Amino acid sequence: MGSNQPKMTEAETAAARKQVLQTVRQTRLGRALLSALGKAQVKIVFSDDVAAAADLGDEKNIYGLFDLRNDTLYVDARAPLHAQLHFFAHEARHALQMQQDRKINGASETASIHLISPVTMLYLTRLREIDADVFAVCFVAQNDLHTGSKHFSEMCKRGGLFAKTDSYSRATLYEAFLENWQAQEVPRDMARSARAVLSAFVQNTALLNAYNNFALHVWEKTAFAAAVEHAQKPSSDYFKSFRAAALQKDKAETPRQIFNKSAEAYGRLLVKSGAPDYLSGIKTDDLAKFISEENAQAHPEHTTNYAYERALENFEMAIKHYTAAPANSNAPAAPRRAKKAGPKP
Repeated sequence: MGSNQPKMTEAETAAARKQVLQTVRQTRLGRALLSALGKAQVKIVFSDDVAAAADLGDEKNIYGLFDLRNDTLYVDARAPLHAQLHFFAHEARHALQMQQDRKINGASETASIHLISPVTMLYLTRLREIDADVFAVCFVAQNDLHTGSKHFSEMCKRGGLFAKTDSYSRATLYEAFLENWQAQEVPRDMARSARAVLSAFVQNTALLNAYNNFALHVWEKTAFAAAVEHAQKPSSDYFKSFRAAALQKDKAETPRQIFNKSAEAYGRLLVKSGAPDYLSGIKTDDLAKFISEENAQAHPEHTTNYAYERALENFEMAIKHYTAAPANSNAPAAPRRAKKAGPKP
């Protein structure tokens, strides 16, 4: 993905796409995954510049992406095949997660104000990324198991592709899976090994802290930006729905309940086609607590340079603004963004 590399031709990106999809089709789980993506009408795009293809401005070092705006899955066409398989499986899982979330939230009789809170955004992001990475590791492992390829061992190597962009590596997730898998004498049932990946992810402080900041950045640019945009538009549908949800705050689902519903839904994805049920035997409340509290070093209060505190304050200001506005009248002053806190004593 280096900027000094010549741009790939359409034929070259098409060849990369063909090779990956052919590899995916070699397993039952891969075929089921492609079928599910097809039913969800997800477009699959391979590009030598994912950020540019997805219109993300100056974003750098993006190897894979699922864009919810247009249901498009992007994969870096320059990456090695083993990495492309991981990216593809990871982002495909995100696409199916979003499909489940739409079903869950669309079926809800009462919109929950907590659904757009920074707390929910942060911990759902952790859940989604963990779920996507657990799936991707197991997906690559199954491909090796059925085809005899060396993709899994390549992903186990430290450094290389990921080391160029961050201090954390998916290699630790693959190592955790492999250690547990070999201890069981390489069984076909991957659930225990998948849970080892979950544990390794939660212990990866750098990875979780990166997602803390990512989740709050997304919240700031989407949920809060929309609240500010519509703050002076009491006749808009957004204003009315936000106000109605805020007034029902005490009766709404909590962030923990929202998390639990999503975890249960994700745990059912593609299991009949060979995806490991790594949540088997784990209560969703226990999973939420594990993801939220197991790694004290990754708490968002201490790792986001006050972004977490500012987000909570901004969200509460937005709720007060919308609930204070009488229906069908001029709204009071718009919610102001919280000032950056000074250093703690």
